[in-house]
Amino acid sequence: MNTVGVQNPELGETRTWYERAPLLLLRHGLPPHGDNETAAEHLHRSVGKRHKHIEWCNVRPDALINAEISPCEIVESPSTGIFTGRPTSRSNVARFITELIENTELWNTWKFRMPVIMNCDSAGTGVGGKISNL
Repeated sequence: MNTVGVQNPELGETRTWYERAPLLLLRHGLPPHGDNETAAEHLHRSVGKRHKHIEWCNVRPDALINAEISPCEIVESPSTGIFTGRPTSRSNVARFITELIENTELWNTWKFRMPVIMNCDSAGTGVGGKISNL
């Protein structure tokens, strides 16, 4: 598990100057954020997609909250900025990670990728990604 604050190097995700400044402060002032960036970079550069024994998926939830399992959206890349995203319940993240382990088809969909998981809005809809009731 990682964070939506870490960019996916394969997708060329970009940040606004408004987002880059706080992320720079987080990178150097809050060790867990820097560790998250280093871990993502290691998976992409050192492990890659052709390692003989390692497969990976780097799940990036948006703002974590304590809430019950609910419909959620799994997308390739955040559709909003890091300060305007949707909350993600810890229970939805845990459920998604468990499903990645148990469901081969789902694992093959997200293997070697960095999906973003967010709760759906109150109407149960997302913004164009895969709506899941895992």
